[in-house]
Amino acid sequence: MISDVALTIFIIAIAAILSFIIVSLRRGNARLIHKLYFILAAGLMIWLAALIGIRLTDPNNMDMMFIWDSITYLGGPFGTAWMVLISLVFVKGLDHLPGRYLLFLIPPAIVNILVWTNPLHHLIYQVFDIDSSKIVFGPLMFVSGAVSYCYLASAVAIMIRFAVKSSSKLYMRQGFLFAIGALIPLVVNMMATFKIGSLGIEATPLAFTATIILHGFAIFYFHMLDIKPLAMQRVLDRLSDCYLVISDTGLVVNFNWQFQEVFGKKYGIQENTFLQDSVQVEDADTKSTFYNLTSSIETCRETMANISYEQSVFLRQDGELVKKYFMVEITPLLVEENKLSAGHARALVPLSPSLQESAANAIIAGGLSVRQTEALVKRLSAEKKEVKKPQTDGVDYLAEAQNELKAKLCRGVKIVSGRKKGRIELEYYGLDDLNDLLDALALIKINKAKEGPQA
Repeated sequence: MISDVALTIFIIAIAAILSFIIVSLRRGNARLIHKLYFILAAGLMIWLAALIGIRLTDPNNMDMMFIWDSITYLGGPFGTAWMVLISLVFVKGLDHLPGRYLLFLIPPAIVNILVWTNPLHHLIYQVFDIDSSKIVFGPLMFVSGAVSYCYLASAVAIMIRFAVKSSSKLYMRQGFLFAIGALIPLVVNMMATFKIGSLGIEATPLAFTATIILHGFAIFYFHMLDIKPLAMQRVLDRLSDCYLVISDTGLVVNFNWQFQEVFGKKYGIQENTFLQDSVQVEDADTKSTFYNLTSSIETCRETMANISYEQSVFLRQDGELVKKYFMVEITPLLVEENKLSAGHARALVPLSPSLQESAANAIIAGGLSVRQTEALVKRLSAEKKEVKKPQTDGVDYLAEAQNELKAKLCRGVKIVSGRKKGRIELEYYGLDDLNDLLDALALIKINKAKEGPQA
């Protein structure tokens, strides 16, 4: 039976989780990872409430006991599936849940159906009793347990792999914190299943309570929603320019190592801190530089326009202060509701401001995924860094035309020149984008035909 101490913990946990969800929802701006977390927490509350029901029900009322026990399955099996989904959303930086991910919910749904219909087939319980020593499990109970173990192990593996590969200490802490949260119920449930120690039926939901606390800490304190894919991190680190990425609330999300070496150390700017709270020194030059940056960011946020200005900074080189001049360029991320996600916008950061708007339109028109957008940006960034061959006969008009077409079409363009004829190669991103491209070319041909021969 559930002890009085466990009963008290369950009641406190339900009240705390419910209050937290209500406060979070009232704040608004819930992202996908927030919503999945709320669903996971709600499932745990149902689980705990059902256990409270078991504790308060007459032990001789087996029918009611079976109903309460069946309700607990809305939390356990589904909870492990939600943890896998949260880990995938975290690592991939998703703002929308792909439909194929919902397949993870099919096994828990089947388990719940089998539990509620158990009196007809006895595949889950051959003998059900409030006394755990008298319970005889059916064959599918072990299958259900194996699936839950696989889900939890997968969530742990995904997050540990991410944390190990991440070059950001913030993302590393987030990953390990989430992995530990998923590992706790896995270990506790295995100990309870294999009779290691004296763990009762309350052990696993208590372990999931610890999971909710750790995951909530990762999501809301370490700002887990602001994660970006590893590929994006590598792109930022390889850029020669200094990059600082902040959220719409002023949170420092990430910066590349060039920014850290030149500005981060000097001004005390750190990840997972708000920009306005970073600089705590009284140096007049630092205050002036920081004020220019923060005021320009605010203007950019209000006008959604690119802002550029020159900033002088005193840097220490070889023990001496040297005055350096930097061009600061502040660019808003172009995010359109239901069209361009935050994941797409983060991927556009390395592109020049002149290309971002065209790239955004191309992404929307072609229906590119975040992964496809990252690949495009990475390729365009690599092309930008290619060393141009010296020209011996003046301007390379072919290269100029190629670059102009790239900028206007926001797609890969290659112009191949031959002796008598040449060709233009255009990249396309999906069948829809190809069809749009073919329609545009056909329209150009029609318009040319209507114009007739030129005199």
